[in-house]
Amino acid sequence: MKLKIIVLFVGIVLFAACGNKKTNINDKNIAAELLTLNQKIESSPNDVELLNQRANYYIKHNEIDLALNDVSKAIKLDSTKSELYITLSDVFFAGGKFSNCRDAISKAILRDPSDMNAYVKLAELSLYYKDYEETLKNIDKALEIDRINPKAYFIRGFAHMEKGDTTRAIKNFMEATMQDPNYYDAYIELGLIYAHRHQKLAVDFYQNALKARPNSIEALYNLGMYYQENNEYDKAIVQYTTLLQFEPKNKLAPFNIGFIYLEHLSNYPKAVKYFTDAIRSDSTYVDAIYNRGLSYERMKDMKSARSDYSKALRINSEYEMAIAGMNRLDDKYTKSK
Repeated sequence: MKLKIIVLFVGIVLFAACGNKKTNINDKNIAAELLTLNQKIESSPNDVELLNQRANYYIKHNEIDLALNDVSKAIKLDSTKSELYITLSDVFFAGGKFSNCRDAISKAILRDPSDMNAYVKLAELSLYYKDYEETLKNIDKALEIDRINPKAYFIRGFAHMEKGDTTRAIKNFMEATMQDPNYYDAYIELGLIYAHRHQKLAVDFYQNALKARPNSIEALYNLGMYYQENNEYDKAIVQYTTLLQFEPKNKLAPFNIGFIYLEHLSNYPKAVKYFTDAIRSDSTYVDAIYNRGLSYERMKDMKSARSDYSKALRINSEYEMAIAGMNRLDDKYTKSK
């Protein structure tokens, strides 16, 4: 039976400020940050830098209209600052207005041809379109302005990785981490590369990612998956269990623990427990329902096994393993008569 693995792929967070994901800080801190900005802007309503800061805050928290209001006001106050157009490009990207996004970056470069961040942003946009030649060209321009730019090396590494050149990808990701020892995304990508090769270096990179971003669900999961795929089951269970302390409703971690107990440790009662935990997090998690049924079958609890196979088939009537499971139970029933 094949384990269904959900790949947690960090990849490149294009225009990171405009992701749909909320930050991990708690609501009180978010409110405090915004409150401070609001108070400062109330005292200095025409402060372009403060307006830009609040626009970026709004982008990070998916308040795109509010971000557009602030950055538009800032540009009206001072249309010479390239960084304002970079923020505007983030707003447009978040809204799916990619041609406007490119125009905003072009205006940033026009205002300040030496703004390396504008070329990095243009490279990110090109990478989004998988235009690797344009991506690398713009990264080269950024690095001509300043060789100290960890994000530029990260983007160049990612472009090489997508082109299949992992040697150059590793070189650039490593350079990003040397310039910024807390470059989380670079450590994750290096971990993924070495995990794919089943090389122990993956552990070091995932652990560095956790140092940069403690309690990262992604890094904990990836580390658990590395151990699981390399037959270090006790270590895998430790990582998944740690993950669940920070995200109790995560369904993948208990599923994988259940799978380890089912297929590798032959502890079927524990497998049932963890598959049940996964199902509690997602009542339609058909893989967990099927595997719990299989655990019951191996415990010779045919009634419970049949119940789970039936549930799986109600969710997906073409789920082949559940069909095979029902056929096995029917065959055993026939032979027992």
